[in-house]
Amino acid sequence: MLLTPEPLYKTFGGLMAVKGYKVSVAKQEILGLMGPNGAGKTTVLNMLSGLESPSKGSVQFDGKRLTGLVSHQVARLGLARTFQNLRLFKEMSVLENVMTGLLVRGAYSLLDVLFPSPRLAKGNEAMRDDALSLLSKVGLGADANMEAGKLPYGKQRRLEIARALATNPKLLLLDEPAAGMVQEEQKDLAALLRTLRDEGLTLFVIDHNIAFLTGLCERIQVMQYGELVAEGKPSEVVKNKIVIEAYLGEEVVL
Repeated sequence: MLLTPEPLYKTFGGLMAVKGYKVSVAKQEILGLMGPNGAGKTTVLNMLSGLESPSKGSVQFDGKRLTGLVSHQVARLGLARTFQNLRLFKEMSVLENVMTGLLVRGAYSLLDVLFPSPRLAKGNEAMRDDALSLLSKVGLGADANMEAGKLPYGKQRRLEIARALATNPKLLLLDEPAAGMVQEEQKDLAALLRTLRDEGLTLFVIDHNIAFLTGLCERIQVMQYGELVAEGKPSEVVKNKIVIEAYLGEEVVL
């Protein structure tokens, strides 16, 4: 298994936000995690990615212990993430945003991005080529020189994925990647994510959009009040009585 955390707990003051969360993620799997706002999904993602430390428990990723490492150290080990609230450099170009993601690999320096001098020209050119390749992969090749903040919202979501891919991850954690997208954009995003999986990437997708997750994922977990209440294939999860009562109101036919 690529990701195998011990049961994770997280408290904020006297509030237990996550209670005994556990998961095993296999290589090239697309795993989904769903639940309403406040269920603890993003807190789980923050603990897995090193943004927050668990109050109890630890995370094992590809045979290495992640607990105690900070985010950039986790990223260099091959675990990348996106955020529910976009964290783009909106005044930089689309291309420059992806180039900043390449810095995590260690093959380039910040000088390659900020100061394209003759001495650094070769490294800068290689960096641009890598970034352009990633933009083409996510369908943003034609937008490379546009200011990131001026992209339509759906394309900004894709840009954040491209920047995460620039770190060369083994596992990509996606926090509400389909949020704010119309149905056609969601279908295109799901197709992109399946392509990335087919190319060898493992994906862990958080969303409260059950239609998006059931159409994308091979396995889904469901959280409520900080605890896992269901796990299984999409066809099994949508028939789970707890899930139906808590989120759906009625059984969903896939």
